[in-house]
Amino acid sequence: MAQGMNKLNEALASLPEVRELLLSLDAGTSPIAVSGLSGVHRAQLTAAVRHKTQRPLLIVCADENEANRMAGDLHELLGEDVSLLFAREWQLRDRVFASHGWEQQRIGSLCSLAAGKAPILVATVDGLMQRTLPPDTLRGAVTDISLGDRFDLNALSKELVESGYTRAETVEGVGQFALRGGILDVWSPLSAPVRVEFFDDEVDAMGEFDVTTQRRTQNVKSLTVLPAAEVLPALSDGGREKMLERLGRAAQKIAKKAEDSPIVQTLRSDIERLRNDLPLGGMDRYLATCYPTEVCALDYLAPDTLAVVSDGMRVLERGKNYHWELSEDVKPLIGFTPMGDPIKMMVLCLGLGAAFLYGPAQQLYQDIRERDRLAAEYEAVTERNAAIEASVDALSTEAGIEDAARTQLGWVHEGEHAVSVSGLDEKDEASEFRGNIVSEDITAPDTWYSDLLDPLFGVE
Repeated sequence: MAQGMNKLNEALASLPEVRELLLSLDAGTSPIAVSGLSGVHRAQLTAAVRHKTQRPLLIVCADENEANRMAGDLHELLGEDVSLLFAREWQLRDRVFASHGWEQQRIGSLCSLAAGKAPILVATVDGLMQRTLPPDTLRGAVTDISLGDRFDLNALSKELVESGYTRAETVEGVGQFALRGGILDVWSPLSAPVRVEFFDDEVDAMGEFDVTTQRRTQNVKSLTVLPAAEVLPALSDGGREKMLERLGRAAQKIAKKAEDSPIVQTLRSDIERLRNDLPLGGMDRYLATCYPTEVCALDYLAPDTLAVVSDGMRVLERGKNYHWELSEDVKPLIGFTPMGDPIKMMVLCLGLGAAFLYGPAQQLYQDIRERDRLAAEYEAVTERNAAIEASVDALSTEAGIEDAARTQLGWVHEGEHAVSVSGLDEKDEASEFRGNIVSEDITAPDTWYSDLLDPLFGVE
C-alpha cells in the first residue's frame, strides 16, 4: 500500500505543472496560486509536495468537515500521522464545571507542535486565529513520568494543580488526579487514566485503569502528563501574583470612572478567589492577563513550514465571520451597545483583544475613536460657523463695523490714541478662531481610557 502511494506521489510530482510549482518553492517564491482543483485533488497535490520536499506542512481549511477529510486523505496518501487543530468554545462565564474536551484536544496538538512531533498539521482558520499560551510555557507545563523516576509527591501534586488539574477523591474525568498515600491516579488529555504506584519516592509500577471499576487494565512504562487547561495563572508571565497585579490595575482604572460598576466588583471578587486558590470558572476571559504577549498556533510552527490554504475565498470568509461572532459573543456578557458606555466599551475591547483576537478589538476601538474624532471635528466646524455668523451679524451694524475697524485695523476716532499691549499670560480666546478646519488636524479628544488603549490599538 505504502509503495503504491509513493509511486502515485512520484507520478504526480513528475507532472509539468507540479514540477514548476516545486521549482518555485525551491526558489522561495511566495505566495503561489493554484486553481481548478477539487478537494481530493488538493490533497493529492499537497501530498506530492510533502513527498518531494519533506518540509513541515500546515493546511488551512474553512471548517471542521473539510479539515477532517483533508487529514484522512493525507494520511492515506502519505502514510504519516496528521494532527488536527480546531477552534474551541471559550469558557467566559463563571461555571466551575464545564466541558474542556475541545480545549484538551487543542492542547494535545499544540504539545505535538511544540515538541516537533507534528510535521503535518491540518487546521481550521478559526483554530489558528485563537489566542493561546506561549510555546515555552506549554513545554514547561508538560510532565514525563517513567518507571524508576523519582518525585516528591507534594511537589508533583502542586505541579498538577498549577497545570490545570483538579484534585479529587476518585478520578472520574479528564483533568483530574487523586493522591492516596503512595498511589497517584491521573487522567491526562489524549491519554487513558493511569495509576502510578510509588515505593517511597520512586515510581515502582504504572498501569492504565478503568474509571468505572477502578481496576488496572494494562501496564505501561511511561506517561506524558499534558496540562489540562490553556489559562494557567501559576505559569503566567511573572507568576500568579503578577497576573493578579495586572487584574488589580485594570479594576482600579475602571473604578476611577465608576466605583460601583459590576465589572469592578467581579474583577475584585475573582482576584480574591484566585489569591485563595478557590475554583473559578470562565478563566478564558483572563487569558491575555495571564499571557500578555499575543500568541496563536502559528507561533508554534517550524520556520520552514509550508502553508497551504485550501479554498482561499472560503477561508477568508470564515475568518471574517469568526471576527464578528467573537464580538457578538462578548457583548451579552456585559449587556450593552459598546458605543454608548465607555466603561463597557473598554472592557469589550480588552476582552476581544486580550482573551481572543487583536484584530477585531483593534477595529472596534479604532471605529469608536474615529467616531469621537468626527464628533470633535463637527463641534469645531459648528463653533467656526457660529463665529462667522456672529461676525456677519456684527458687521451689519454701524457699531459692529466700527468695532471691527478698531480691533483688526487699529482705527481710532480723531483725538483718540491707540495703545498696543503684549506679553499678557492669558490668551484671548477670540484670537484663536479657526477659519479653516482641516480634518487631518482634528484628533479624538483625550478620555480616561485613551492613555491605556490608544497605544495598545495603534491610535495616533
